[in-house]
Amino acid sequence: MPRQSGSEKPRPPLISGLPPQRRQELHDEIAELSVPSGPFYVMVVVSATIASYGLLTNSTAVVIGAMLVAPLMGPIFGISLGLIIGDRRLFARAFGAELLGVCAVIGLGLVIGLVPFRLDLGSEVLARTQPTLYDILIALAAGLAGAYTLAHERLSPSLPGVAIAVALVPPLATCGLCLSAADWDLALGAFLLFLANFLAIQVAAAAVFTALRMVEVGTADVVTVGDYLRRFSVSLLALAVVAVFMTHTLLKVVNDRRFRDTVETTLAQEVQSTTGAQLSDVRIGDSEGTTQVIAVVMTPVEFDPQQVTRVEQALRDRTTPDLELVIRSLLSKDCDARGPVYVSDEPQQEAAIPPEMEFLQRATDALVGSLHPVLGAQLAELKRDARPDLDVITAYVRTPIGIDPDQVAEAEKAIQDATGAPVHLIVRSIVTQDADAHRYLYEPSGEEPEPLTGEALRLQERLEEALGHQLAEHADGAVLTKFQSEEMGDRLRVLAVTQTPRVLAPEDVGEIEAKLRQYVDQRIDLVIRSAVGADATSDGYVTGGAPSQVSPPL
Repeated sequence: MPRQSGSEKPRPPLISGLPPQRRQELHDEIAELSVPSGPFYVMVVVSATIASYGLLTNSTAVVIGAMLVAPLMGPIFGISLGLIIGDRRLFARAFGAELLGVCAVIGLGLVIGLVPFRLDLGSEVLARTQPTLYDILIALAAGLAGAYTLAHERLSPSLPGVAIAVALVPPLATCGLCLSAADWDLALGAFLLFLANFLAIQVAAAAVFTALRMVEVGTADVVTVGDYLRRFSVSLLALAVVAVFMTHTLLKVVNDRRFRDTVETTLAQEVQSTTGAQLSDVRIGDSEGTTQVIAVVMTPVEFDPQQVTRVEQALRDRTTPDLELVIRSLLSKDCDARGPVYVSDEPQQEAAIPPEMEFLQRATDALVGSLHPVLGAQLAELKRDARPDLDVITAYVRTPIGIDPDQVAEAEKAIQDATGAPVHLIVRSIVTQDADAHRYLYEPSGEEPEPLTGEALRLQERLEEALGHQLAEHADGAVLTKFQSEEMGDRLRVLAVTQTPRVLAPEDVGEIEAKLRQYVDQRIDLVIRSAVGADATSDGYVTGGAPSQVSPPL
């Protein structure tokens, strides 16, 4: 074992009793910090003002500045030392200074909060209204550090850092601001945070003073553990009560956070089952014992009640049955030059594209290619209903003329070839007609057809007369505005465009079609496109006007 050099001095223990001279000096320093003097209250007012406006502007840096100049930690050390050494005069002066300082900070925060045009309470305020057990542990550590650095002159420069860690003035300023807003619960939470800090610092500092053998100056007595417990029994009991309350608050915060995480995870999973939909925001609240969840979703197509019911049931299964869900749909679509695209929030490599998005992208490309021959047709949206044996795809298409079953069949086959999966395609045609100042757009182009003559002209004339007569019979005020006919094998397809006060039902079309077959041509298959609208006077509908337009074959 190496011998110790005679020139080396033994290191002092980590905590040892202070010599009588240093004890007297420390006593005088703490007594000076605890005096309720003019400079003390000036610094209280300054720190309270800085903290209040820092909280209102939600500025962390300003709030930290208020902690640095706050003088309220000194009197707490005075209270602890006065109790531990039995100095009643020091205890009374320190307690009075602390009490008046607390009242001044709360009062000034209340006055600043009542000033017109004040800002709303932000996150810096709300962060100090729900104290937890962690705050007590921080205050205990800060009290130990503060008393220890105060007792050792070489460590005293660290004291401002301790003041920042424990934060005495901001909770009191928060309490005043919340009182000005008549929010009693938040004000109580902020005051409890200060009370926890006050008690924890007092108890921790007293423990350090006891370990340093800070007894009454000029005596040789030692403060025992029993003396410590007896003198600080009220503070310890109050700290225990506050700790129990803050433990409950901590557990509530943890449970709320877990509940929110579960809700957000479940919502994100369920929302993604709708193509192109993404969860944007979640708001959770309580109303009469029921948990209300509002989910803001960016989606190409708004969520219908059936989808909301499915998502709501998934949330209830994973959280609580007393839950109500509202989905706020924000219509949002991704599109490139070809049509709708399905992408995630972050760019991904080709191999990392989710199967759902890859399937829909291939189906979209195939459908857009199939619709290309139809002038003016545009794919608006694509929805997939994945079933165990078959994918049902519903396509919403804006088109000047309805997509017929043959075109749907071709598109369905193209999608099956592109995806390699059996699909059933449903095309929902949203009939639109675009026009500029000169003509209807997307009309078939080419040379003007030759005028009808002979039997073809007589057929068109009989069709026009019969259609006009039958429309008037089935809908008062109906006017034939346009019709087209086309030979399709052994059938004659007729498309009639009408202006009518109501949409003609399939039964009406069937009856008109039967009359046309009886009096005009037995080969006729009739389609009527109803444009709802009519001209009327006080005597009835007006059925005259411009002559109907006869179009060439389809």
